[in-house]
Amino acid sequence: KLQFLYLIATWSSQRNTMPSGGKRHDGRAAHDQLMPSCKVGVTEKAQGSCYVETAQGAKVICSVFGPREMGMGGEFDNSCCVKVNFSVASFAEDVRLTKRMQRDLGPEDRHTAACLKETFDCSILLNKYPKAQIDINILLVERAAHSSCNFNAAVMAGTLALVNAGIEVADMAMSSTACLTGEGELLLCPTVKEARDAAACVTITCLPAVGSVLSVMQTGRTTQGQTKEAIELNCKACVALRTEAANVIKEDLERSGV
Repeated sequence: KLQFLYLIATWSSQRNTMPSGGKRHDGRAAHDQLMPSCKVGVTEKAQGSCYVETAQGAKVICSVFGPREMGMGGEFDNSCCVKVNFSVASFAEDVRLTKRMQRDLGPEDRHTAACLKETFDCSILLNKYPKAQIDINILLVERAAHSSCNFNAAVMAGTLALVNAGIEVADMAMSSTACLTGEGELLLCPTVKEARDAAACVTITCLPAVGSVLSVMQTGRTTQGQTKEAIELNCKACVALRTEAANVIKEDLERSGV
């Protein structure tokens, strides 16, 4: 019994702690960022597409169709209709998903889909496309073990696919996560283990160039000061992500000879 209690105490003391020397287990400092790998124009039939892979293991592909005329069966609306279809591949997890499991998203995936819809509704200049419909199809090819990693990758993939399709946006929407350790230190772009062991996680979605925060999602408890610091840290990370996204678009245009 004493040995069991010792093991529990040891695990608790190691949980949410930084290794000696101020470096994390992957060698990064607390505020070091991980950039995703992005490639646009991966789907021929779509107007715009993008594939994103993150260091945390999330793999997402997005295809954008439109703008096109609204279908006859839908309700008529003068404004642009943005439809976001978020789905999970059958091989995205260790256990192969059935067709019903793919169709019936769980609470976590439904929340991700709703947040993605709100994000792109805010970033797209809807007044530029009256009476039109834009379809954004996002497929989670491989799921990371923490939901924020999947959401951040989906936002990046959707944003780059929209730009690749020539859809006018107010700014490129970006999303970033920071977690709070048990010692009260903020870690930017947490690994799956860091996010799981964290006392709290704060994820924001913003339009960096506009300086507008679209959403803030938080799990766990923080003080007001810690939440503010996490938001500011994530905002700086989103600026860096936007620069990375702009470089991806620029390199694609140069390859295309535009």
